[in-house]
Parts: sequence; C-alpha cells; structure tokens
Amino acid sequence: AGCVAKINPDAPLDKVCILSCGICTGLGATVNVAKPKPGSSVAIFGLGAVGLAAAEGARISGASRIIGVDLVSSR
Repeated sequence: AGCVAKINPDAPLDKVCILSCGICTGLGATVNVAKPKPGSSVAIFGLGAVGLAAAEGARISGASRIIGVDLVSSR
C-alpha cells in the first residue's frame, strides 16, 4: 500500500496515469535499492518519468550532487 495515491475522479487520466508506474519505480529504485547516503553524488541516465522520479528520490535521500544525462536535449 506504499504506492497508493488518491486521485481526483475529475482529473484527466492521461495526465495522472504516469503516477501508477514511473513515480513508484524511479523513486523506489533510488530510495529502497540504491540508498544514496546524504552528501553523496548520484548520476541518473534517462530523464523520462522514471528518471525524474529517481532524481527526486536522490534529493529526498540527501544527495548533494545529482547529475542527469539524457539523449533528448529537451529533457
């Protein structure tokens, strides 16, 4: 139940469906698997939904330097 989020029934599904996978996957991989220590540096390759959530997980964990790398320049 740690990955359950209450969604407003009026919210557009195409905007909130990303919460079901990308956020839990990226954040969970960082916080529960990689477990960066406060003050550490973290590099994330790919800055789509999962990568951005991983970056947020690194920030929450206290990483002091978060490096994002993506082939798509607009990310």
